[in-house]
Amino acid sequence: MKLLKAVAILSFLALNACNQKPKKDTNIKQAQESLKGIWLDQQAASWYEATPIGNGRLGGMVYGGTEVDTIKLNEETLWSGEPRDIQNKHGLKDLPEIRQLLADKKTLEAQKLIDSVMLGPNNQSYLPMGDLILTHNGINSSTTTDYKRILDLNSGLVKTTYNISGVNYKKEVFASKPDDAIIVKITGDKENSVNFTAELYSLIQSETTGDSGDLILKGQAPLHAFPHYEGPKEVIYEDGKGMRFQIRLSVLESDGDITTSNDGIQINNASYATLILTAATSFNGFEKSPSVSGKDENAICNAILSKIKTKSYSDLHNNHLKDYQSLFHRVSLDFEGENRNHIPINKRVEAYTPGNDPQLIALYYQFGRYLLMSSSRPGDFAQPANLQGIWSRLMQPAWSCNWTLNCNAQINYWPVETGNLSECHIPLIELTKDLSIDGSKTAKNLYGVNGWVAHHNADIWRTTSPVGGSGLWAIYQIGSAWLCHHLWEHYEFNLDEAYLSSVYPYIKNAALFYVESMQQNKDGYFVTSPAVSFENTFKKPDGTVGWACEGPTQDIQIIRDLFENCISASQILNTDSDFAVTLKERLDKLPPMKINPNTGRLQEWYDDWEPSAPKNGQVAHGWGLVADNQISPYHSPDLAKAFEQTLEYRQPGESYNSGSWTGSFPAMFYARLGHGDKSQNVVDRHIKNAVLPNFTSHFFTKYWMIDGNLGITATIGEQLLQSHDNTIHLLPALPTAHKTGHVKGLKARGGFIIDVSWKNNNLEKATIHSLKGKPCSVMYNGSRINIELEQGAVTTLSPSDFNKE
Repeated sequence: MKLLKAVAILSFLALNACNQKPKKDTNIKQAQESLKGIWLDQQAASWYEATPIGNGRLGGMVYGGTEVDTIKLNEETLWSGEPRDIQNKHGLKDLPEIRQLLADKKTLEAQKLIDSVMLGPNNQSYLPMGDLILTHNGINSSTTTDYKRILDLNSGLVKTTYNISGVNYKKEVFASKPDDAIIVKITGDKENSVNFTAELYSLIQSETTGDSGDLILKGQAPLHAFPHYEGPKEVIYEDGKGMRFQIRLSVLESDGDITTSNDGIQINNASYATLILTAATSFNGFEKSPSVSGKDENAICNAILSKIKTKSYSDLHNNHLKDYQSLFHRVSLDFEGENRNHIPINKRVEAYTPGNDPQLIALYYQFGRYLLMSSSRPGDFAQPANLQGIWSRLMQPAWSCNWTLNCNAQINYWPVETGNLSECHIPLIELTKDLSIDGSKTAKNLYGVNGWVAHHNADIWRTTSPVGGSGLWAIYQIGSAWLCHHLWEHYEFNLDEAYLSSVYPYIKNAALFYVESMQQNKDGYFVTSPAVSFENTFKKPDGTVGWACEGPTQDIQIIRDLFENCISASQILNTDSDFAVTLKERLDKLPPMKINPNTGRLQEWYDDWEPSAPKNGQVAHGWGLVADNQISPYHSPDLAKAFEQTLEYRQPGESYNSGSWTGSFPAMFYARLGHGDKSQNVVDRHIKNAVLPNFTSHFFTKYWMIDGNLGITATIGEQLLQSHDNTIHLLPALPTAHKTGHVKGLKARGGFIIDVSWKNNNLEKATIHSLKGKPCSVMYNGSRINIELEQGAVTTLSPSDFNKE
């Protein structure tokens, strides 16, 4: 084992990870050039062919037509409903009986009682704000040639170009974070060639007026919108209640004739026109009524537009590029292979076979980072990426387009730290803090204990009680603990003690809930009760099929992680030593993971029960491998082998739809186990089975669920770099297909930025930048090097540095 030392030699290296920028070099330029590939040669016929844009607050799906352009608009805080008290105040009295029934293995009786006394109403829904519709007049679209619509990931712009009757048209659309607006510029290369009418429309009750040159749509959201799984239902409006919202459209620049009326903005005889669109809601926090105590959405829009109108398109464009590229260009990735950028993305996906287009995989990785940047940026009342990021088109969106806390919300953030987008983690961290308020009421009302808890679902109103339907999903009481894992992850990557001090109370009080609520079972171990293992059902030896249980393996894994992180935080901050002692004692009384002696598989439940649907793709007890490090091929090889046995038994065949989390989990499982080719097999299946013409991923062909994109994004990064076991692992699961390539700017725990290049599936060199001056251990191909780095230092390693002892 070698010990290397490095000193600070990069004066330009930022000490804050969020501001770190990669060094410009030939490799990065080549990788950026390969990103010019997300393009289509046809107009979007549906939502699934439109191109997403977003600045974290405003989102749009760009259809990019010739006769009609449509941008479907969203704003992150536009939800149905208002703050409401849905706390379950009657379930506590029946909790002892439920727990006793589970202790006595009377599963069906316990389930019936859980469903009758512990559940509550469903979440509210994330709503579509409206459409910007541009109808182009006086053109003959039948003569259209050279149509091309491209999402340029290097600039974050959607560009549409085509020729009609000898006129070359170009449209540029982007969502600006610094200027807080969506910008649309339309140009034609001949005089008087740009003629269109701009209209605003919404599915929500609203009215549109023309005022001082602006087109304004004002509306009020419904008081209730139903989840899609309840079947088609009309939303419920109530006069004076619900969130107000406004969309405002204005012409920034044009050389044509401009007319504004209540019906729209009309531009005639122009060669160019630049539109600016912004929007706002009356949302003023999850505890305030948006109708009674809401913000002034009109004043917000006025303030945004008044600042923008002093600027030119060039100013807006440059502001956007500076902001966007400061995040996006931190990471570059290139898998050497044939350049297929000349092929439209839908045709590239259709033609994809394993190994034939490695650059498509690199492109998919960067598209995932783009989606996360577009749907999760810090700011006032910033919301995390939901089930569809920030994009939604229906009044009854799939699963209310909410935050589902038994995996989906968390999968969205698997790539955020390794992908060097740490600040994009902040909205999820703020959601966690917010949930603790209602969560403390749920802990008291439903469980009779201190601390806080969140269950399966959350919406903008931050309610934490179990939702309706069935306890199979609703009583998932571990959502709060999993969210706290993200609080700790953000610290581990950035080592900011001031931040850790700010989130420690939420970690501590989440741990306190489990200290007080867990029950001691017949073997003396403390377990959760009632509990469920990730919506999975079991089959007992007597043939009984059920879901309610005590202490499933995933629960215990997540709670163990929570307790250990809380202890570490208390030691770092030098606080709460008595509570840390309590947690250490409780850790010794948590049940260990069990390996079935007959099958060699890791057990999902405390008791030796089999899954009733083993091929459904939901392997809950892999949490300790995929999200944490309790299962590791390095420090717990027996558990890793047992889980691999479980995975081979439980995973569905090649024909299974690998979209959403059904692909994200196995892809990441195999990456963490160090099986690059098996991991890549899942990624390949995902590309073939679950990627839509616009490069987003679908679930059962119906729903865009963004965790499909982001889980696979995380997998690609983890194939190249992992940082568990207090060790930086270089190329730990490199697929054979990615024979030669390089990645720059990935982030590792401990405050390190890593660049890696490889050739013929072997390490060529690795460069390690230290942001915090901490020592690190680096491992490649079974050999380890310990390195001491000063803050701001850089060192480069070659294969010869990893000589085995």
